[in-house]
This record gives sequence, C-alpha cells and structure tokens, in this order.
Amino acid sequence: MVVQEVGWSRDVDDAFRDIVVDVIGGGLVDEGYGGDVDAVLLWWRAGEGVLADALLAAGAVLSEGRFVLLLTPKVGGYVRPEDIDEAVVLTGFHRASAIELRHWHGVLLTKPSRSR
Repeated sequence: MVVQEVGWSRDVDDAFRDIVVDVIGGGLVDEGYGGDVDAVLLWWRAGEGVLADALLAAGAVLSEGRFVLLLTPKVGGYVRPEDIDEAVVLTGFHRASAIELRHWHGVLLTKPSRSR
C-alpha cells in the first residue's frame, strides 16, 4: 500500500504516523512521488490556502476507490467544520467516517467510482 503524506510539519501526530507506517509495512511517500497512491494523509491547517484545491490535488493521485484522510488541528490552525463541508462538496468527495487523535481531528474522505 502506498500512502502519500501532504502537509507534514513538526506539529503532526508522530505516534499516529508510526501506526500508519506499521500498518502499511513501509514508509510514507511525499508530494514528489510520481505514481498513483492508495491513500493520502493530508495534514491541513487554517490559512494554508484553499482546502478544495488541496483535496483536488490529492484526488488526482488516488488509485480507483481509495481515500484521503484529512487531518486538522483541534487548536492552533483550527479549520471550521463548515469550511471542510464546503470543500468536500465542491470536490466530489464524501465523508466516510471520523477519527479523533490527541490534537487532531480526522475525516476519512472517499470519491465515488469513476466507472459509473
């Protein structure tokens, strides 16, 4: 499984990253990776740009039927839920589930199959 990480900084949840690496049995690839990926781990903070653009970029590298895990901080860069909802609708993603980390909220986003 190939997981691309976007938006890494010193504030990310390293324990969660370690779990992801253990589950996939290898390292995460960065934004420079040239192939399709099975998942995108997107660390996103308020003020970093346009979330919809970041989701479109993430969706462009996803293999068919895969997902984006959007992680936003609970404080210090907090992203309003309505901003996430708007970006999700604009980009054609769907909320699948949510997770809570110590300092981050996570939203699992999926895209419908392209072969409909």
